[in-house]
Amino acid sequence: MQEQFTDEEWFLLATTPSLVGAAMAGAGRSGGLGTAKEALKSVTAVAQGQADYPNSQLIAKLLSRGGHESEAGDASLRSHQRLTGRLQARHIESSEQIRALALEDVDRVRELLDRLPVDESAAYRSWVLGIAQKVAEAAKEGSFFGFGGERVSEEEEKLLHELRGKLG
Repeated sequence: MQEQFTDEEWFLLATTPSLVGAAMAGAGRSGGLGTAKEALKSVTAVAQGQADYPNSQLIAKLLSRGGHESEAGDASLRSHQRLTGRLQARHIESSEQIRALALEDVDRVRELLDRLPVDESAAYRSWVLGIAQKVAEAAKEGSFFGFGGERVSEEEEKLLHELRGKLG
């Protein structure tokens, strides 16, 4: 599997789930605490990928980067630094810009997934869509101290629809 992708393509596959989570966290208007809940859910949903898809070599590789804890931490830090640098270089500061970049990256990832066996491609697609769904449901939108509001806002539903359309 290593030879199938360039370093840049591996980076794209590794960072798209987190970027989708960030885009979803920014899609709603759940306020400070709600946004914090959504951001935390994004991190935990990404990390949960290996447990949710134990038969996926791709997800295991993306999350473990060789299977050694120190290597995984180093790889994760390097990916985060590269992603942060990428966001800064493109002057991405708003939730709308993060959303646009996430959708752009999903388009690029979709092409990469065509190189994989169907089961690996399906696991990755399901993982990314699951992250988006979990983040969307992490906090109520428009609530007052947890009362009222809706579980998934109209903007979050719109982004979920776009992601489903792009990932299948």
